[in-house]
Amino acid sequence: MEETPLYNSRLLKNYEEYLRKFYPHIDPADILEYAGIESSEIEEGGQWLSQRQIDRFHEMLSQLTDNPNISREVGRFSASGSALGPMRRYALGFLTPYMSYLVAEKIGNKMTRATSFKVKKTGARKVEVQVHLNDGVKENPFQCENRIGMFEVLAKLFTKKLAHIDHPVCVHRGGQFCQYLISWEKTPSYVWKLIQYYSFPLSIILGIGSFWVLPFSYWIWVAVIGLLLNMGIIIFSEYMEKKELIENITKEGEATQSLLIQTNRRYNEVLLVKEIGQTLSMILDIDVSLRAIMEAMEKRLDFDRGMIMLADKEKTRLKFVTGYGYDEEDEAYFKKVEFSLDNPESMGLAVESFKKQAPFMINSTDEVSKKLSPKSLEFLRRAGSQSFICVPIVYKKKSLGILLVDNLTSKRPLTKGDLSLLMGIAPQIAININNAASYKKIQESEERFRSLSENTPDIIYVLDKEGIFSYVNPAWERILGYPPSEVIGKKFVEFLEEGDSNKFQDLFDQVWEENKIIPETLGTFLTKDGKERIFSANGAPNFDSEGNVASLVGILRDITEQTHLETRLRQAKKMEAIGTMAGGIAHDFNNLLMGIQGYTSLILLKVDETHPFYEKLVGINQQVQSGVDLTRQLLGFARGGKFEVKPVDINQILQQSSEMFGRTKKEIRIHRQFQEDLWTVEVDQGQIEQALLNLYVNAWQAMPGGGSIFLETQNIVFTSYGSYQLNPGKYVKISITDTGEGMEENIIERIFEPFFTTKEMGRGTGLGLAMVYGIIKSHGGSIFARSQKGQGSTFSIYLPASDKKMVLEEKPVQNPVRGDETVLLVDDEEVILMVTREILENLGYLVLTANNGQEAISLFQEKHQGISLVILDMIMPDIKGSQTYDQLKKIDAGVKVLLSSGYSIDGQPAQLLERGCKAFIQKPYTVSELSRKVREVLDMS
Repeated sequence: MEETPLYNSRLLKNYEEYLRKFYPHIDPADILEYAGIESSEIEEGGQWLSQRQIDRFHEMLSQLTDNPNISREVGRFSASGSALGPMRRYALGFLTPYMSYLVAEKIGNKMTRATSFKVKKTGARKVEVQVHLNDGVKENPFQCENRIGMFEVLAKLFTKKLAHIDHPVCVHRGGQFCQYLISWEKTPSYVWKLIQYYSFPLSIILGIGSFWVLPFSYWIWVAVIGLLLNMGIIIFSEYMEKKELIENITKEGEATQSLLIQTNRRYNEVLLVKEIGQTLSMILDIDVSLRAIMEAMEKRLDFDRGMIMLADKEKTRLKFVTGYGYDEEDEAYFKKVEFSLDNPESMGLAVESFKKQAPFMINSTDEVSKKLSPKSLEFLRRAGSQSFICVPIVYKKKSLGILLVDNLTSKRPLTKGDLSLLMGIAPQIAININNAASYKKIQESEERFRSLSENTPDIIYVLDKEGIFSYVNPAWERILGYPPSEVIGKKFVEFLEEGDSNKFQDLFDQVWEENKIIPETLGTFLTKDGKERIFSANGAPNFDSEGNVASLVGILRDITEQTHLETRLRQAKKMEAIGTMAGGIAHDFNNLLMGIQGYTSLILLKVDETHPFYEKLVGINQQVQSGVDLTRQLLGFARGGKFEVKPVDINQILQQSSEMFGRTKKEIRIHRQFQEDLWTVEVDQGQIEQALLNLYVNAWQAMPGGGSIFLETQNIVFTSYGSYQLNPGKYVKISITDTGEGMEENIIERIFEPFFTTKEMGRGTGLGLAMVYGIIKSHGGSIFARSQKGQGSTFSIYLPASDKKMVLEEKPVQNPVRGDETVLLVDDEEVILMVTREILENLGYLVLTANNGQEAISLFQEKHQGISLVILDMIMPDIKGSQTYDQLKKIDAGVKVLLSSGYSIDGQPAQLLERGCKAFIQKPYTVSELSRKVREVLDMS
């Protein structure tokens, strides 16, 4: 959490003001630099700082001030600082101490992401504040002290005295949270208001009582004096209340004025962006548009001056083009000045910004004066700049010029917000410059426009007022199949999908009636052969010499492939989530099967084949194996759902699996075209066979009357990352094509979704192709479906090729292998612990058990010299298998560990095997499998 942004930069603005007032000899910039914070981040309220930056800031602050109470003092100073202006503004606006603490809760929660504030009223002038640290956050005591100072000063805004604070519970003294019990004194106006409330009824009581005691003439004097005294108290009470109200409103006015200035700045910035956008959309003359942009900046921005400098055609000189805020003499001088772009010795910031395409924000020219050439220094001297911002004008990674602004009268420091705004304006200027240049070329030569439009990959079109085509470039025919003769004279909407017609007609009306530009709008067009293509369309009015809209010119960009790719990416994310869920289910199911298979295997060890229950027990084991096959399919969804990965020959797998399928489906003819010398792939053979079988079944179901399946393999090399979502490299391609009914486009988009099926009830679950997708993706490959209604379907699989050769494996002996060593068995599932222990004991081993990682570590610490092997479950609560393994290695570096899990070998098990773990066994396992694997690990040197 040390690098996580947690604290709003306004918190340090208060420190900066405090230093300038009470420690003028200390430069806050030095402290900020040590903390890795830029001055502009403090000026800009939207920046966030990490715990490490705050700690380093306080470390240097404490050293330079030598004041252990600095944080609390700064907290108290917040009443007069501007950094916490919103807190002071809210507090004064509510005009009561209690309400100010309630609002402090909201402000505090917005100023920091590290803590949460809770405020509760506990008495007439008392509140309790609880501050809870968010997960992972580790504060330091100085931050608690700073909070106390802030809480103290809130009451002072109203009572002129600091609040009294008790701090009985603190996280830095072992508490779960920080508790602050806050109380404050009554305000003078409040005291006088109470006197006013009680004095009047008291005077009445005294008057009535004295009426019976005093002579009437004396009683009249007492009554008059009492009345006058009450009137005086009322008048003085009102005076005190109004006095305090005026003081608070005065403070509120200062904060409001600050906020109003900031709001006006933001409002002007928004208007500037709007005006520049309107300028760019309406003016295509470079000089006119740049002058209009300068006028908008002068009107809307808080900068005294600004200029635009552009490179010449040869890109050798940077020249002044236009500006604002300069007198005629200065502007004449700037027009004569040219900065060299082809001279390596040129060191001006304008040149550097142009070449490096980097912005510069300089709050003091003294910072850079030593690095500048004499010409640049003279330029700055003549301009009289003390601080300025220079940003590059770049279009498609090509520098066009620079935008520069500075201040002469305003003393406010420049901020990152200023820089960000100008960085947003500069690209619009670049686009305008490029658009204007392009438009000028079009005006100069219609033929050159034709040449440009004929070579662009996008469709360029021109419409008249009725929405009828008067021109389309060759890209129309290339993409949609219609020759120009079948397009010119027809309406635009005739080529659209019906649902998009009204949308585009409304946009066209706005162009003709309001001279509006059509923004990027998606629409579906129909090709000549009836296929759908998705386009991003835009358009703009084309004006004649009199300023009237003569036509509508626009561009259609084909984004069909991009849209399909985005759909595939969304599908991939959806399948990843399903895979995670399926992996967890398979793991739990495998643990269940382990208990069943373990007990049946134990019974089978004790009975012979003549026993009446022998066949039933064997049947149970067979059903368990069927369950294992199901979990293997589920694990095909999961990330890393591969089991025994090895180099294989895909041609051989296709040959064997298709022959087996063909023997059961006589009505299907299978055609094979395999590439010779096909590269090997590293896969789990059982998973790939399952995927292929599902694809065969899918093809068979698509051909109810029989048909053909075509199998093809091919070596493929991708040189770049493309629409197949595959990294460059070698791949083996598998194509499975059927002659079935085919699919619509909307079906293809959802074909790999779990539980999606087009089959009638009872003929499919919708999991088959989803499993195929999960298996292929878990092997680092991709699968795509291509189909047309009535023309069959093709599924293309791409698997990463391997340089490894196939290894022929010998079939292991099935008889259990016995031993007499001591084995430590670790598993959190009680049934697995019991059954595996009994199996091992039947094989002759001495077994110690632990049902969690901590118990295993303690047991191994005590008896590791006599333990020959540890069988370790990967998934356990509290301490995971990987953490347990690390602790066992610390106790005995030579410990032999056999990993066990209901998940596959990929992921953490594979990592542990690389770190020295001896072997892995997949649950559920048979007696024979367990005995061989245990013996194998024990016999390792």
